Amino acid sequence: MEQNVTTNTGNDEKVVERLKISMDAHTDFNAVADVVITNTDDLGRIINTIFGGVFKDYYGCKLEVIYMQNNFSYMVVPKLYFKILDKSQYSDDAVTAFIPMSEISSSSVLTRVQRVAMTSAIVGVKVDITDNGKSILEDFIIKSKINDQIIKLEDGPEKWNQVYRSVVANNGTFIEVFKLDIFELLRMIYGAKSEDGGKYFYQITPNGSIGAVNQYQKPTNWNLIIMRLNNNNLNHAAKQLGMAYIPDYDGMPNINTERLG
Repeated sequence: MEQNVTTNTGNDEKVVERLKISMDAHTDFNAVADVVITNTDDLGRIINTIFGGVFKDYYGCKLEVIYMQNNFSYMVVPKLYFKILDKSQYSDDAVTAFIPMSEISSSSVLTRVQRVAMTSAIVGVKVDITDNGKSILEDFIIKSKINDQIIKLEDGPEKWNQVYRSVVANNGTFIEVFKLDIFELLRMIYGAKSEDGGKYFYQITPNGSIGAVNQYQKPTNWNLIIMRLNNNNLNHAAKQLGMAYIPDYDGMPNINTERLG
């Protein structure tokens, strides 16, 4: 707080400086939420940079905006795409999410069930998902306790074949990974916990398309409003309002290949 100072000008006139208040340290602003405004192209570049920095066979992603008629809203559906590499690019030190059957060493043991499952899942090119692919992708597969739909690293092809398939395009055949959780991707990108240990929960809202459409007359880029909710602050605010709020998370053309930098 500034002092109230009285000075003498020499003519018996006193000038009184106005009293002011200032603070060197401000009280914490415990925001319930913060907001980022971006678009599907820019968010896709971030996803590409992350996965492309890990997997040698990563190609790109697609963030498709789908209209949900049951609740009259839009949702963002993410898909990841992987390419079939040249034979010389597969090596013991190369991290890939998928590997063609022809490149699996003869010492690898594959059961008849695995071979049949892979044959039915991939048209034209028979591939197997690698342990590295499973280890990373399992964190982003939609998890559902209904009908035991939680897919884990140790699960076999009868489950993993439910989340990827082949997609034939003009420039080749790609492996498309679907049934991905957009919120898990957002937690990876923007953070899962606050500094005080509270969980972050995300909402993502498409807010109008940008620019041109593709050959199917569908927008290729959408504005996105991403809201990050701080669980600790949200629960505190709910208690002050007399509410009980404890959220829980149990629960080809137009592929973006651009990366940051």
